[in-house]
Amino acid sequence: MNYKEFSGINSLYDDKEVCKVFDCILAKNIQPITRPSSLTNDYDEYSKIFINYFHKFLYGNKTAIEVLKKINDITNIYDVKINPSNSLNGFIIFIITSMIIVLMLLSLIFLFIDKYKKYFNIFSIDLWILIFIGFVISLSFIFMEYGKANILKCHFRYIFLSLGFTFIFCPILYKLIINFPYQNKNNIIFKWINKTKNKYIFLFLFSLYDIILNLLLIIPSFEIKDHAIKYGKNFQTCENENPFGITLFILFIVEKVFILIAIFILIFMEWNIYTSLLDIRLITTCMYITSLILIGCTIYNFIKAKDYNSHFIIPSLIDILYILSNYFFIYGIRLFLLKSENGKENRITSFLKSTNGSKIKNFTNSMLYDTNTNSESKKAIISYILSYHYFSGRETEQNEEINTSNHFSVSVLDN
Repeated sequence: MNYKEFSGINSLYDDKEVCKVFDCILAKNIQPITRPSSLTNDYDEYSKIFINYFHKFLYGNKTAIEVLKKINDITNIYDVKINPSNSLNGFIIFIITSMIIVLMLLSLIFLFIDKYKKYFNIFSIDLWILIFIGFVISLSFIFMEYGKANILKCHFRYIFLSLGFTFIFCPILYKLIINFPYQNKNNIIFKWINKTKNKYIFLFLFSLYDIILNLLLIIPSFEIKDHAIKYGKNFQTCENENPFGITLFILFIVEKVFILIAIFILIFMEWNIYTSLLDIRLITTCMYITSLILIGCTIYNFIKAKDYNSHFIIPSLIDILYILSNYFFIYGIRLFLLKSENGKENRITSFLKSTNGSKIKNFTNSMLYDTNTNSESKKAIISYILSYHYFSGRETEQNEEINTSNHFSVSVLDN
Protein backbone atom coordinates (compact mmCIF):
# COMPACT_ATOMS: atom_id res chain seq x y z
CA MET A 1 0.00 0.00 0.00
CA ASN A 2 2.89 2.32 0.75
CA TYR A 3 4.04 2.04 -2.91
CA LYS A 4 0.50 2.55 -4.30
CA GLU A 5 0.66 -0.72 -6.26
CA PHE A 6 -2.33 -2.86 -7.21
CA SER A 7 -2.89 -6.23 -5.59
CA GLY A 8 -4.43 -9.30 -7.15
CA ILE A 9 -6.39 -9.97 -3.92
CA ASN A 10 -9.75 -8.30 -4.59
CA SER A 11 -11.06 -8.80 -1.05
CA LEU A 12 -8.27 -6.53 0.18
CA TYR A 13 -10.17 -3.53 -1.21
CA ASP A 14 -13.08 -4.23 1.17
CA ASP A 15 -10.91 -3.37 4.16
CA LYS A 16 -11.74 0.11 5.49
CA GLU A 17 -8.15 0.68 6.67
CA VAL A 18 -6.86 0.03 3.19
CA CYS A 19 -9.44 2.29 1.64
CA LYS A 20 -8.21 5.19 3.78
CA VAL A 21 -4.91 5.20 1.89
CA PHE A 22 -6.06 3.73 -1.44
CA ASP A 23 -8.93 4.40 -3.84
CA CYS A 24 -10.80 1.07 -3.44
CA ILE A 25 -13.58 2.00 -5.85
CA LEU A 26 -11.07 2.61 -8.62
CA ALA A 27 -9.21 -0.59 -7.76
CA LYS A 28 -12.41 -2.68 -7.96
CA ASN A 29 -13.48 -1.28 -11.33
CA ILE A 30 -10.16 -1.19 -13.14
CA GLN A 31 -9.51 -3.90 -15.78
CA PRO A 32 -5.77 -4.55 -16.00
CA ILE A 33 -4.43 -5.81 -19.35
CA THR A 34 -1.23 -7.84 -19.47
CA ARG A 35 1.22 -7.80 -22.33
CA PRO A 36 0.59 -10.66 -24.80
CA SER A 37 4.15 -11.88 -24.37
CA SER A 38 3.05 -15.51 -24.65
CA LEU A 39 1.62 -14.89 -28.11
CA THR A 40 4.79 -13.59 -29.71
CA ASN A 41 8.54 -13.86 -29.37
CA ASP A 42 9.06 -10.24 -30.33
CA TYR A 43 6.76 -7.99 -28.32
CA ASP A 44 8.36 -4.78 -29.63
CA GLU A 45 7.53 -5.76 -33.23
CA TYR A 46 4.04 -6.83 -32.15
CA SER A 47 3.49 -3.47 -30.42
CA LYS A 48 4.72 -1.55 -33.46
CA ILE A 49 2.35 -3.34 -35.86
CA PHE A 50 -0.52 -3.13 -33.35
CA ILE A 51 -0.15 0.64 -33.01
CA ASN A 52 0.11 1.02 -36.79
CA TYR A 53 -3.20 -0.80 -37.28
CA PHE A 54 -4.82 1.16 -34.47
CA HIS A 55 -3.77 4.45 -36.09
CA LYS A 56 -5.38 3.34 -39.34
CA PHE A 57 -8.63 2.95 -37.43
CA LEU A 58 -8.37 6.29 -35.62
CA TYR A 59 -7.02 8.44 -38.42
CA GLY A 60 -7.56 6.35 -41.55
CA ASN A 61 -10.52 4.81 -43.35
CA LYS A 62 -10.35 1.34 -41.78
CA THR A 63 -13.37 0.00 -39.91
CA ALA A 64 -13.17 -1.57 -36.46
CA ILE A 65 -13.87 -5.05 -37.89
CA GLU A 66 -11.06 -4.72 -40.45
CA VAL A 67 -8.55 -3.50 -37.87
CA LEU A 68 -9.49 -6.16 -35.31
CA LYS A 69 -9.01 -8.84 -37.98
CA LYS A 70 -5.59 -7.43 -38.87
CA ILE A 71 -4.62 -7.32 -35.19
CA ASN A 72 -5.70 -10.94 -34.83
CA ASP A 73 -3.56 -11.83 -37.86
CA ILE A 74 -0.42 -10.69 -36.02
CA THR A 75 -0.42 -13.79 -33.80
CA ASN A 76 -2.91 -16.14 -35.49
CA ILE A 77 -1.62 -19.21 -37.36
CA TYR A 78 -3.49 -19.91 -40.61
CA ASP A 79 -3.92 -23.19 -42.43
CA VAL A 80 -5.85 -24.50 -45.43
CA LYS A 81 -9.15 -26.25 -44.81
CA ILE A 82 -11.44 -28.32 -47.03
CA ASN A 83 -14.51 -26.30 -46.04
CA PRO A 84 -15.20 -23.88 -48.94
CA SER A 85 -16.44 -21.20 -46.54
CA ASN A 86 -12.98 -21.12 -44.94
CA SER A 87 -10.78 -21.86 -47.94
CA LEU A 88 -12.11 -21.97 -51.50
CA ASN A 89 -8.68 -22.91 -52.88
CA GLY A 90 -8.45 -25.84 -50.49
CA PHE A 91 -11.91 -27.07 -51.47
CA ILE A 92 -11.23 -26.84 -55.23
CA ILE A 93 -7.90 -28.69 -55.01
CA PHE A 94 -9.47 -31.36 -52.78
CA ILE A 95 -12.23 -31.96 -55.36
CA ILE A 96 -9.75 -32.03 -58.27
CA THR A 97 -7.41 -34.44 -56.46
CA SER A 98 -10.24 -36.76 -55.44
CA MET A 99 -11.67 -36.80 -58.97
CA ILE A 100 -8.27 -37.59 -60.49
CA ILE A 101 -7.82 -40.53 -58.11
CA VAL A 102 -11.30 -41.92 -58.85
CA LEU A 103 -10.96 -41.56 -62.65
CA MET A 104 -7.51 -43.14 -62.65
CA LEU A 105 -8.72 -46.12 -60.65
CA LEU A 106 -11.76 -46.53 -62.92
CA SER A 107 -9.51 -46.59 -65.99
CA LEU A 108 -7.86 -49.74 -64.61
CA ILE A 109 -10.85 -51.70 -65.95
CA PHE A 110 -9.26 -51.82 -69.43
CA LEU A 111 -6.50 -54.07 -68.06
CA PHE A 112 -9.07 -56.81 -67.49
CA ILE A 113 -10.82 -56.65 -70.89
CA ASP A 114 -9.28 -59.29 -73.15
CA LYS A 115 -9.47 -57.41 -76.45
CA TYR A 116 -7.64 -54.40 -74.94
CA LYS A 117 -4.89 -56.27 -73.09
CA LYS A 118 -2.48 -56.07 -76.04
CA TYR A 119 -2.26 -52.29 -75.60
CA PHE A 120 -1.07 -52.64 -72.01
CA ASN A 121 1.27 -55.60 -72.28
CA ILE A 122 4.32 -53.50 -71.44
CA PHE A 123 3.67 -54.40 -67.80
CA SER A 124 2.03 -57.36 -66.14
CA ILE A 125 -1.20 -56.62 -64.26
CA ASP A 126 0.53 -56.75 -60.87
CA LEU A 127 3.06 -54.12 -61.99
CA TRP A 128 0.28 -51.92 -63.39
CA ILE A 129 -1.52 -52.12 -60.03
CA LEU A 130 1.71 -51.22 -58.22
CA ILE A 131 2.19 -48.19 -60.48
CA PHE A 132 -1.38 -47.04 -59.81
CA ILE A 133 -0.80 -47.44 -56.07
CA GLY A 134 2.19 -45.14 -56.59
CA PHE A 135 -0.06 -42.60 -58.34
CA VAL A 136 -2.60 -42.63 -55.49
CA ILE A 137 0.03 -42.50 -52.73
CA SER A 138 1.81 -39.58 -54.40
CA LEU A 139 -1.44 -37.63 -54.76
CA SER A 140 -2.31 -38.39 -51.11
CA PHE A 141 0.58 -36.10 -50.22
CA ILE A 142 -1.80 -33.21 -50.92
CA PHE A 143 -4.23 -34.37 -48.21
CA MET A 144 -1.45 -33.99 -45.61
CA GLU A 145 -1.32 -30.27 -46.39
CA TYR A 146 -4.76 -29.63 -44.88
CA GLY A 147 -5.23 -28.46 -41.30
CA LYS A 148 -2.67 -27.56 -38.66
CA ALA A 149 0.86 -28.83 -39.23
CA ASN A 150 2.02 -31.57 -36.88
CA ILE A 151 4.89 -34.06 -36.64
CA LEU A 152 2.80 -37.03 -37.85
CA LYS A 153 1.75 -35.23 -41.03
CA CYS A 154 5.36 -34.26 -41.69
CA HIS A 155 6.41 -37.92 -41.60
CA PHE A 156 3.54 -39.05 -43.81
CA ARG A 157 4.49 -36.47 -46.44
CA TYR A 158 7.94 -38.04 -46.75
CA ILE A 159 6.48 -41.56 -46.76
CA PHE A 160 3.95 -40.77 -49.51
CA LEU A 161 6.47 -39.02 -51.75
CA SER A 162 9.26 -41.58 -51.36
CA LEU A 163 7.13 -44.74 -51.69
CA GLY A 164 5.01 -43.19 -54.44
CA PHE A 165 8.12 -42.49 -56.52
CA THR A 166 9.43 -46.03 -55.92
CA PHE A 167 6.13 -47.69 -56.87
CA ILE A 168 5.93 -45.69 -60.11
CA PHE A 169 9.49 -45.88 -61.41
CA CYS A 170 10.85 -49.20 -60.10
CA PRO A 171 8.44 -51.22 -62.32
CA ILE A 172 9.71 -49.13 -65.26
CA LEU A 173 13.32 -49.87 -64.30
CA TYR A 174 12.49 -53.56 -63.93
CA LYS A 175 10.79 -53.66 -67.35
CA LEU A 176 13.77 -51.99 -69.04
CA ILE A 177 16.14 -54.54 -67.49
CA ILE A 178 13.90 -57.37 -68.70
CA ASN A 179 13.66 -55.77 -72.16
CA PHE A 180 17.44 -55.37 -72.47
CA PRO A 181 18.79 -57.35 -75.47
CA TYR A 182 21.24 -59.59 -73.67
CA GLN A 183 23.55 -61.22 -76.22
CA ASN A 184 24.28 -64.06 -73.82
CA LYS A 185 21.17 -65.71 -72.41
CA ASN A 186 23.36 -67.31 -69.73
CA ASN A 187 24.10 -63.86 -68.34
CA ILE A 188 23.72 -63.92 -64.53
CA ILE A 189 21.58 -60.76 -64.47
CA PHE A 190 19.37 -62.05 -67.30
CA LYS A 191 18.78 -65.40 -65.61
CA TRP A 192 18.11 -63.87 -62.19
CA ILE A 193 15.83 -61.03 -63.25
CA ASN A 194 13.68 -63.27 -65.46
CA LYS A 195 12.57 -65.44 -62.58
CA THR A 196 9.08 -64.38 -61.49
CA LYS A 197 9.82 -64.56 -57.77
CA ASN A 198 12.87 -62.32 -58.24
CA LYS A 199 10.64 -59.61 -59.68
CA TYR A 200 9.05 -59.17 -56.27
CA ILE A 201 12.43 -59.34 -54.53
CA PHE A 202 13.71 -56.58 -56.85
CA LEU A 203 10.76 -54.31 -56.08
CA PHE A 204 10.77 -55.20 -52.38
CA LEU A 205 14.42 -54.19 -51.93
CA PHE A 206 13.78 -50.66 -53.17
CA SER A 207 10.63 -50.39 -51.04
CA LEU A 208 12.50 -51.73 -48.01
CA TYR A 209 15.17 -49.06 -48.48
CA ASP A 210 12.48 -46.34 -48.32
CA ILE A 211 10.77 -47.91 -45.33
CA ILE A 212 14.02 -48.17 -43.33
CA LEU A 213 14.95 -44.54 -44.04
CA ASN A 214 11.46 -43.36 -43.10
CA LEU A 215 11.63 -45.30 -39.81
CA LEU A 216 15.06 -43.82 -39.05
CA LEU A 217 13.66 -40.38 -39.81
CA ILE A 218 11.47 -40.71 -36.70
CA ILE A 219 14.59 -40.46 -34.50
CA PRO A 220 15.58 -36.85 -35.35
CA SER A 221 11.94 -36.06 -36.06
CA PHE A 222 10.70 -32.85 -37.64
CA GLU A 223 10.20 -29.40 -36.19
CA ILE A 224 7.14 -27.25 -36.73
CA LYS A 225 8.41 -23.82 -37.67
CA ASP A 226 6.28 -20.69 -37.39
CA HIS A 227 6.54 -18.21 -40.26
CA ALA A 228 5.55 -14.76 -39.03
CA ILE A 229 4.52 -12.70 -42.06
CA LYS A 230 4.62 -8.99 -41.37
CA TYR A 231 1.28 -7.41 -42.32
CA GLY A 232 0.23 -10.84 -43.66
CA LYS A 233 -1.04 -14.21 -42.48
CA ASN A 234 1.24 -16.47 -40.48
CA PHE A 235 1.59 -20.19 -41.19
CA GLN A 236 3.61 -23.23 -40.16
CA THR A 237 5.86 -25.61 -42.08
CA CYS A 238 7.70 -28.87 -41.43
CA GLU A 239 11.44 -28.33 -41.07
CA ASN A 240 14.18 -30.94 -41.06
CA GLU A 241 17.26 -29.12 -39.74
CA ASN A 242 18.77 -31.97 -37.72
CA PRO A 243 22.14 -33.16 -39.21
CA PHE A 244 21.07 -36.80 -39.00
CA GLY A 245 17.73 -35.97 -40.64
CA ILE A 246 19.50 -34.07 -43.43
CA THR A 247 21.77 -37.09 -44.00
CA LEU A 248 18.73 -39.35 -44.34
CA PHE A 249 17.16 -36.90 -46.78
CA ILE A 250 20.35 -36.99 -48.89
CA LEU A 251 20.18 -40.80 -48.91
CA PHE A 252 16.59 -40.51 -50.19
CA ILE A 253 17.75 -38.24 -53.01
CA VAL A 254 20.68 -40.50 -53.92
CA GLU A 255 18.37 -43.51 -54.35
CA LYS A 256 15.87 -41.59 -56.50
CA VAL A 257 18.62 -40.09 -58.68
CA PHE A 258 20.15 -43.56 -59.10
CA ILE A 259 16.79 -44.92 -60.33
CA LEU A 260 16.36 -42.01 -62.78
CA ILE A 261 19.92 -42.30 -64.15
CA ALA A 262 19.58 -46.08 -64.56
CA ILE A 263 16.30 -45.61 -66.45
CA PHE A 264 17.81 -42.95 -68.74
CA ILE A 265 20.83 -45.15 -69.54
CA LEU A 266 18.64 -48.16 -70.34
CA ILE A 267 16.32 -46.01 -72.45
CA PHE A 268 19.29 -44.80 -74.49
CA MET A 269 20.63 -48.35 -74.95
CA GLU A 270 17.20 -49.74 -75.94
CA TRP A 271 16.17 -46.76 -78.07
CA ASN A 272 15.93 -48.58 -81.40
CA ILE A 273 14.56 -51.97 -80.36
CA TYR A 274 11.68 -52.22 -82.81
CA THR A 275 9.47 -54.40 -80.57
CA SER A 276 9.31 -51.66 -77.93
CA LEU A 277 9.61 -48.43 -79.92
CA LEU A 278 6.34 -46.98 -78.68
CA ASP A 279 6.94 -47.92 -75.05
CA ILE A 280 10.48 -46.53 -74.99
CA ARG A 281 9.43 -43.19 -76.46
CA LEU A 282 6.48 -42.80 -74.11
CA ILE A 283 8.67 -43.61 -71.11
CA THR A 284 11.26 -41.12 -72.39
CA THR A 285 8.69 -38.32 -72.57
CA CYS A 286 7.52 -39.23 -69.09
CA MET A 287 11.09 -39.11 -67.76
CA TYR A 288 11.83 -35.73 -69.34
CA ILE A 289 8.73 -34.17 -67.82
CA THR A 290 9.46 -35.76 -64.43
CA SER A 291 13.01 -34.39 -64.51
CA LEU A 292 11.75 -30.88 -65.30
CA ILE A 293 9.21 -31.09 -62.48
CA LEU A 294 11.90 -32.23 -60.02
CA ILE A 295 14.08 -29.29 -61.08
CA GLY A 296 11.10 -26.99 -60.50
CA CYS A 297 10.58 -28.49 -57.03
CA THR A 298 14.24 -27.90 -56.18
CA ILE A 299 14.00 -24.25 -57.27
CA TYR A 300 10.78 -23.80 -55.28
CA ASN A 301 12.44 -25.15 -52.11
CA PHE A 302 14.99 -22.36 -52.33
CA ILE A 303 12.26 -19.75 -52.83
CA LYS A 304 10.39 -19.68 -49.54
CA ALA A 305 6.67 -19.00 -49.79
CA LYS A 306 5.52 -15.80 -48.11
CA ASP A 307 1.86 -16.71 -47.99
CA TYR A 308 0.08 -19.74 -46.56
CA ASN A 309 -2.08 -20.09 -49.68
CA SER A 310 0.98 -20.11 -51.94
CA HIS A 311 2.66 -22.63 -49.64
CA PHE A 312 -0.31 -24.94 -50.20
CA ILE A 313 -1.28 -24.25 -53.83
CA ILE A 314 2.14 -24.39 -55.53
CA PRO A 315 3.27 -27.80 -54.13
CA SER A 316 -0.22 -29.21 -54.71
CA LEU A 317 -0.31 -28.12 -58.37
CA ILE A 318 3.24 -29.45 -58.90
CA ASP A 319 2.19 -32.79 -57.43
CA ILE A 320 -0.94 -32.95 -59.61
CA LEU A 321 1.08 -32.08 -62.74
CA TYR A 322 3.69 -34.70 -61.80
CA ILE A 323 1.10 -37.48 -61.46
CA LEU A 324 -1.06 -36.49 -64.44
CA SER A 325 1.94 -36.36 -66.79
CA ASN A 326 3.19 -39.75 -65.61
CA TYR A 327 -0.28 -41.26 -65.80
CA PHE A 328 -0.86 -39.93 -69.31
CA PHE A 329 2.43 -41.06 -70.87
CA ILE A 330 2.64 -44.39 -69.02
CA TYR A 331 -1.02 -45.45 -69.22
CA GLY A 332 -3.49 -42.82 -70.42
CA ILE A 333 -2.15 -42.36 -73.95
CA ARG A 334 -2.66 -46.08 -74.56
CA LEU A 335 -6.40 -45.47 -74.27
CA PHE A 336 -6.16 -43.51 -77.54
CA LEU A 337 -4.66 -46.57 -79.20
CA LEU A 338 -7.94 -48.37 -78.51
CA LYS A 339 -9.48 -46.27 -81.30
CA SER A 340 -7.49 -48.03 -84.04
CA GLU A 341 -9.86 -49.12 -86.78
CA ASN A 342 -9.81 -52.34 -88.83
CA GLY A 343 -6.44 -53.37 -87.47
CA LYS A 344 -4.73 -50.31 -88.95
CA GLU A 345 -1.95 -48.72 -86.98
CA ASN A 346 -2.80 -45.73 -84.88
CA ARG A 347 -1.22 -42.46 -86.00
CA ILE A 348 0.78 -42.26 -82.78
CA THR A 349 2.25 -45.74 -83.32
CA SER A 350 2.99 -45.08 -86.98
CA PHE A 351 4.75 -41.81 -86.22
CA LEU A 352 6.92 -43.30 -83.50
CA LYS A 353 7.85 -46.31 -85.59
CA SER A 354 8.76 -44.10 -88.53
CA THR A 355 11.63 -42.68 -86.47
CA ASN A 356 13.40 -46.04 -86.79
CA GLY A 357 14.19 -45.88 -90.51
CA SER A 358 16.36 -48.01 -92.72
CA LYS A 359 19.34 -45.71 -92.26
CA ILE A 360 19.44 -46.50 -88.57
CA LYS A 361 19.01 -50.16 -89.32
CA ASN A 362 21.92 -50.17 -91.75
CA PHE A 363 24.07 -48.20 -89.36
CA THR A 364 23.12 -50.67 -86.64
CA ASN A 365 24.47 -53.61 -88.56
CA SER A 366 27.82 -51.97 -89.18
CA MET A 367 28.08 -50.51 -85.70
CA LEU A 368 27.16 -53.69 -83.88
CA TYR A 369 29.29 -56.06 -85.83
CA ASP A 370 32.24 -53.75 -86.42
CA THR A 371 32.72 -53.56 -82.68
CA ASN A 372 33.09 -57.35 -82.61
CA THR A 373 36.09 -57.14 -84.92
CA ASN A 374 37.81 -54.48 -82.91
CA SER A 375 38.92 -55.74 -79.50
CA GLU A 376 39.84 -52.27 -78.28
CA SER A 377 36.47 -50.65 -79.02
CA LYS A 378 34.75 -53.65 -77.49
CA LYS A 379 36.27 -52.72 -74.15
CA ALA A 380 35.27 -49.09 -74.39
CA ILE A 381 32.12 -48.23 -72.44
CA ILE A 382 30.94 -45.64 -74.94
CA SER A 383 31.27 -48.02 -77.87
CA TYR A 384 29.49 -50.70 -75.86
CA ILE A 385 26.57 -48.40 -75.07
CA LEU A 386 26.34 -47.09 -78.62
CA SER A 387 26.34 -50.62 -80.04
CA TYR A 388 23.18 -51.33 -78.05
CA HIS A 389 21.70 -47.90 -78.80
CA TYR A 390 21.69 -48.64 -82.54
CA PHE A 391 20.66 -52.27 -82.09
CA SER A 392 17.11 -52.77 -83.37
CA GLY A 393 16.65 -56.48 -82.69
CA ARG A 394 16.15 -57.29 -86.38
CA GLU A 395 19.81 -58.21 -86.67
CA THR A 396 19.31 -61.18 -84.38
CA GLU A 397 16.31 -62.36 -86.38
CA GLN A 398 18.26 -62.04 -89.63
CA ASN A 399 21.15 -64.05 -88.22
CA GLU A 400 18.76 -66.73 -87.01
CA GLU A 401 17.19 -66.90 -90.48
CA ILE A 402 20.65 -67.22 -92.07
CA ASN A 403 21.68 -69.95 -89.62
CA THR A 404 18.41 -71.80 -90.22
CA SER A 405 18.89 -71.53 -93.99
CA ASN A 406 22.49 -72.78 -93.77
CA HIS A 407 21.43 -75.67 -91.57
CA PHE A 408 18.70 -76.58 -94.05
CA SER A 409 21.17 -76.45 -96.99
CA VAL A 410 23.65 -78.66 -95.18
CA SER A 411 20.91 -81.16 -94.40
CA VAL A 412 19.85 -81.32 -98.05
CA LEU A 413 23.45 -81.83 -99.22
CA ASP A 414 23.99 -84.59 -96.68
CA ASN A 415 20.96 -86.40 -98.00
